[in-house]
Amino acid sequence: MTTTSEDSILRFRYTFKIHDSDRVVDYQFALNSKTLLFIPQETGPAKLSSWADLTFCQCSNCPLDSKKISQCPIASNINNLVYSFNDFRSYQKATIIVSTPERKYFTEDSVQIGLFSIFGVIMATSGCPHMNFLRPMARFHLPFATVEETIFRSTSTFLLREYLIKKTQNSKHEISLDNMADLYKSVELVNDGILKRIHSIAIADADQNALVILNSFAQIIGMESENDYSELTKIFFP
Repeated sequence: MTTTSEDSILRFRYTFKIHDSDRVVDYQFALNSKTLLFIPQETGPAKLSSWADLTFCQCSNCPLDSKKISQCPIASNINNLVYSFNDFRSYQKATIIVSTPERKYFTEDSVQIGLFSIFGVIMATSGCPHMNFLRPMARFHLPFATVEETIFRSTSTFLLREYLIKKTQNSKHEISLDNMADLYKSVELVNDGILKRIHSIAIADADQNALVILNSFAQIIGMESENDYSELTKIFFP
């Protein structure tokens, strides 16, 4: 088994202190700082089950070959997360504390708000081909991001990616946001497939509703691109 040195690891910690309860859930995960890929967890609340098989509720746009890959990379990486919160209701209030490599964040909100932040990072860094363009955003993860913050961050990151492609790979590459909407449509299909997987093992609804929120963000970003980024235009030219 390949090991990762400590200085090549980015660690994240989400602590949920459930209100009106003595219950505390401490969820930790890590990324490889060089590849920004999720580092699989060897221990957790449940063993990986058939719900993570690639062919189980496989996304309609999945490009992976089941003869070469047996498990969905996203499903296998969110397995511990899903089972850790499998019996939580989405509306349950909690004090949520997040530790990232650079700083800490704090909020008092519903469990689903903390969960959707975690889902966003893990899904972007699991190696799913449709999610890879989102991976750089994970390096500067912003917990509890609003729709407006997410639109700003995603479009800015995408444009920087376009510039770097032109600068380092193809000088004739045209810097554009034109295909961003199509990429987010693919993300929506992935979210839908993962949601079906989670639904198959769900006890309560926190995991599912967190993913619904995440998917709504993808839909809004797609609509914003189709509307010529009218909301962002207001920020630059009020």
